[in-house]
Amino acid sequence: MRGRAAVAGVMAWSVAAGYRVDDPTSTLSAVLPAGRRQRKHHRYLPAEELREGCGGVCVSANSARKP
Repeated sequence: MRGRAAVAGVMAWSVAAGYRVDDPTSTLSAVLPAGRRQRKHHRYLPAEELREGCGGVCVSANSARKP
């Protein structure tokens, strides 16, 4: 979508500046591929499971430290 918007902005500028008489960006959807699909996010982790998962990481990180 960003590329399409950039091209449309350049074409609109060129029409306003008098370099072109038409704006061909209305037909870009027929030429350019469709955009990427939306990302699927992971479900949230309940607090109990988060404590369990982080507990192992914190213990292993603390045991690796030197006093």
